[in-house]
Amino acid sequence: MSDTWSIVESPFRAETAKAHEGLFTLGSGYLHVRGSPEEHLAGAPQNVSYTRLPANVTSERFADTKSKWGTYVPGVFGRHPLLNNEMINLPFFLGLAPIVDGERLDMENAQVGGYRRELRLDTATLIRTLCWRTHNHKQVELAFERFVSAARPYLCVQRLTFRCDREARLDLHLGIDADVRTNGYDHFKTIECRPTSGLGCECHVVTDAGDEVLVATRLVYHLTPDG
Repeated sequence: MSDTWSIVESPFRAETAKAHEGLFTLGSGYLHVRGSPEEHLAGAPQNVSYTRLPANVTSERFADTKSKWGTYVPGVFGRHPLLNNEMINLPFFLGLAPIVDGERLDMENAQVGGYRRELRLDTATLIRTLCWRTHNHKQVELAFERFVSAARPYLCVQRLTFRCDREARLDLHLGIDADVRTNGYDHFKTIECRPTSGLGCECHVVTDAGDEVLVATRLVYHLTPDG
């Protein structure tokens, strides 16, 4: 704890990333999302199918992965072949990867300094800031922010602030990824993803229990007066 209202991670360590994702989970009671990095960690696929057997959870050895996405709505359950009913991991909609001059942010291999991730308990806001020195020797400052609304419990908002010490090309890789598993099991019977008007997309899934879930995102961007 940095103060009464903050839980802080600094510096970044890949070996503890998954634990911090759980610690930094945000939720409204209706919608819950794990605190996974927006750009995702390389070499941590979310679509690996495996057989998880019933076991004592205090002694069970879980599947080895550096990162685990999680989007959950209590009440959306599916039948696991061995674990009975379980809450389904829904499509991940928080992916937001900055790419500068063709180089994608990679927390494990990039030159990153000043890393700090903070969960503000008073505002229920997750904030991550860092300085990134690219292969082209450009200094990039990034600030990621997200929260799940209490007033609109189905709504999650995130913001990326980008600054660079000189001219650079910025591309953003974002969208909705429905190729996810729950305890190694695929609960989706159908998946339909499509673009929407403006800079948006939506994904409609039908679960093996017959529930229909629609996830939608929209991008809005603003440029400062100096570019």
